[in-house]
Parts: sequence; structure tokens; C-alpha cells
Amino acid sequence: MKDEKLFEKVKELLASNIDDESLIQNMELDSSLTKDLDINSAYIIDVVLDFEEAFGIEISDDMVTKMETVEDIMNILKSLKVTV
Repeated sequence: MKDEKLFEKVKELLASNIDDESLIQNMELDSSLTKDLDINSAYIIDVVLDFEEAFGIEISDDMVTKMETVEDIMNILKSLKVTV
């Protein structure tokens, strides 16, 4: 259940960087940020800033390089003890 809430929050935050509503609706854990969700590398920084602000955390550059899928983001947030 906690993962479901976290997924919904991640989806909500990612949606602010995605223009195509169908991409948001079809988002899955294994969705690639760049290939499936059409978030280019320039916008990854915006995504990171959104997560840092929303959860009051700091995401290291090393973690950012590991953000390839929605599930990767969730795992990073869990490793930082983020709760929803």
C-alpha cells in the first residue's frame, strides 16, 4: 500500500514535466523517463528539483545518474527514507 501511494506521488510530480496526457495515464513502474515518458535529459534536473522540494531531501549526482525508470526514482526515494 505504501508503494502505491509513493507511485501516485511520483506520477503526480513527473506529470508536471510531461505534456502528453496519454503518457501520464500509461505510466508504469518500468516506464523509462526518456523513452516512454519523453522527459529529455535537460528536464531531468527539473524533475530532481521537484522531488527535492516536495520531500525536503537532497538527491546526489550519483543517484541522478541512476534515474532511468519510474521504479528507479521510487527506489531512490525509499533509500532516502521518504514517506508519503
